[in-house]
Amino acid sequence: MDSALQFASPMNSDELRVLSLVKGRKKHDAILNKDVQARTGLEDRKIRNIIRSLVVNYRQPIGSHTNPAGYYWIDNAPDIDEAHKRLRMRAVSYTHLRA
Repeated sequence: MDSALQFASPMNSDELRVLSLVKGRKKHDAILNKDVQARTGLEDRKIRNIIRSLVVNYRQPIGSHTNPAGYYWIDNAPDIDEAHKRLRMRAVSYTHLRA
């Protein structure tokens, strides 16, 4: 086995709780960040970090939108394309920090 391969550890209880709230939700029925906070007792930054971990470490197809902030389960090509577009725009907006 290649020692360079990294495997994510099992999800912790907070990750499992947040995942259970997002999984299966359509974009039009995204769960709002404030509702995740109310149901889990977790703070905004913690929720955002958990979502990031679920996407990056566990490859969960979670999309997000702003105004109001919310999360949904990506299950179709248009949602995938939109998520990629958002991430590319974010990355480009931070390129000025490289100087």
